[in-house]
Amino acid sequence: IIKKVNIGRLMGAILAIFSFLAPIFLMSAWAETVPQSTPQLLNNAVPNQLVRAMWVEAISDARPLDSELGVKQLLSDAASFGATDLYVQVYKAGKAWFRSSYADSPELPEGFDPLGTLLPLAHERGIKVHVWLNLFNLADNKDSRILRAIGNDILIKDNALVSSAQYVESPRALGIRKNLFTMDTPGYWIDPGSNKTKGYLLGMIQELVTSYPTIDGLHLDYFRYPYLIPVRVTSSMPYGFDFGYGDEAVNTFRQESGYAEPFLKGKIGELEPAEGEIAVAWDRWRRARLTGYIGDIRKLLTPKHKLSLAAIAYTDRAYQSAFQDWPSWMGQGVLDSVAIMAYTKDPEQFRRLVRQAQSLKGGQNTLLAGIGAWLMPIDKIREQREIALNNGADGVILFSYGNLKKRAQFDFGGVG
Repeated sequence: IIKKVNIGRLMGAILAIFSFLAPIFLMSAWAETVPQSTPQLLNNAVPNQLVRAMWVEAISDARPLDSELGVKQLLSDAASFGATDLYVQVYKAGKAWFRSSYADSPELPEGFDPLGTLLPLAHERGIKVHVWLNLFNLADNKDSRILRAIGNDILIKDNALVSSAQYVESPRALGIRKNLFTMDTPGYWIDPGSNKTKGYLLGMIQELVTSYPTIDGLHLDYFRYPYLIPVRVTSSMPYGFDFGYGDEAVNTFRQESGYAEPFLKGKIGELEPAEGEIAVAWDRWRRARLTGYIGDIRKLLTPKHKLSLAAIAYTDRAYQSAFQDWPSWMGQGVLDSVAIMAYTKDPEQFRRLVRQAQSLKGGQNTLLAGIGAWLMPIDKIREQREIALNNGADGVILFSYGNLKKRAQFDFGGVG
């Protein structure tokens, strides 16, 4: 009987079944239990338990943090929108919109302190301010202070030992795969597995929290490993690319895991885990690096400070390819809030992402549904807001202030 089986078709069927079932076994995220409905927001009056927020970029056409006038206009627009919270980007591309000895300063009027100006004015209006940090992604700033202080060896490498810098500067170094793969977010990425950078970044956060104690929360973005699309779902796969293979990270893994020779050199230069169990340990180690990082950040905050994350909404991708295990961080109480980046024009897909996240948030943690406001007209933004609130979200957060400001004759009150 065995001889009559078409082995190719049998293997294809097995792979198809595995592809369907794997996310179910790996994550409980696919549960489709419908949570109880919450009240809809039909106007600008926001009930106390519901959050209405916006991400506010430091770098956009609006540039609201570059002057006192920009700050005041931001708060006027936020009040029209009925905002309860603003997630304001104060660290991007290695630059800080606050007084810092760890980051470069953008070009600002002499003596102007954007965050110091924003905080009291926002609080006068009853609006909370969460400082938004892009810790591991330096965008296109190859001369950032952290790289000058520590060196380019802290930049992350893929399993062909190609640095994120080469992805930006020398795409030809990628060879044929430059036509097959796309980096999810280009830029100079710092390796979370580098011990050299941890003290530096924690020092910057300590400085921020100490100098601006009235901030309401700390919001982490790009708090993950980069990945290529199509994604590699595990390092045990015999093809594809993933990140974190710098010398310092690999040596630390070797020391902490006890595997003397954890990697083998592949036929085309890629580093691959030597055995299946090593691949599992290597993936788990990278996940644990981020878990340890976020735990150390939590220790720098006071009980009144809320710690939140801009999270990949597709939880299997977050867990498997970006090593961002945010459901566990929520369950452990390390995170107070998560804002899922559920950017889609498809209302059914949006509903599913919100339901999935709601089933994972646990406890008294806050779930914000991130809406890609640049993708759709105002009536569709309102539709997604109502879907979110009727499917278990504790509020919504729009991406983004800068995108909304670009619309001709835009009325922030009209969004509500």
